[in-house]
Amino acid sequence: MDREGSSASKAPLFDGTDYAFWKVRMQTYLIFLGVDVWTVVFNGYIVPQSIPIDHDGKKEYENDTKAKHAILCGLSKDVFVKIMHCRSSKQVWDKLKNSYHGNDKVKQAKIQTLRAKFEGMKMSDEERVADYFLRVDEIVNAIRGLEEDIEDKDVAKKVLRSLPSRYDSKLSAIKELKDLNTLTVDDLHGTLIAYEMRTCGEEIVHRKIGHFAANFALDDSDKENSESFTKQRTFIKKKKIPFKAKKSLYAKGDVTNNNSEVSVDDESKVLFMTTECPAGNQVLDDVV
Repeated sequence: MDREGSSASKAPLFDGTDYAFWKVRMQTYLIFLGVDVWTVVFNGYIVPQSIPIDHDGKKEYENDTKAKHAILCGLSKDVFVKIMHCRSSKQVWDKLKNSYHGNDKVKQAKIQTLRAKFEGMKMSDEERVADYFLRVDEIVNAIRGLEEDIEDKDVAKKVLRSLPSRYDSKLSAIKELKDLNTLTVDDLHGTLIAYEMRTCGEEIVHRKIGHFAANFALDDSDKENSESFTKQRTFIKKKKIPFKAKKSLYAKGDVTNNNSEVSVDDESKVLFMTTECPAGNQVLDDVV
């Protein structure tokens, strides 16, 4: 079925596919044109050889012509050639039904095929709730389009049976708190959407935390430097009296020692020497 003709002023288009969906849309459109317009299609009308002159006959003639015009304007060329010989709107409607809907035997075969697809449906592990319900609705509406009744509670129960394992906890809660015989598809859809949004939010937070930790994780050498830095800082803080330390001066890779007084208050300089200087550990070894 084409996507065109969705405007309220245009008849829905039919190209030979998805007849069940087109039929619902066209019926609604005909009722939109007037209840009497759809009534003449539903009940049928015998087209006279000439246009009636009385008021009631003329009105009925106009309604049939209006209905036939709307249906014909909603058909593609390939479909139109199959019904162009029909005189009344009822004949056009029935011809399309027999051609694309099939007789009772064909209809039952289609229903059995669709029901088998419906019973075999499963929600995949990576599938979103909205996408899965869209697949379910498509098959359910196709079954109902063949004038086969399928209750809302049966659809809801089927969805619950077909959920992946990640919904087990929510499934148990639904079975305990809700009456499955009165549970509607819309209620179940909303419940599962809310649960998906909440669990996905938590998963995103966990992923961000993991990503944050990974970016700031220390490699083996960084861990060794960090442990050495911590030990040196702890050692200096424990010293409460002045002490001497050798200040290492580096120039072009050559080390020159020079004795100088260093106080505990000048902790940052000592830490700089121990962490930035290659011979930083020697400074602490010479502390008095």
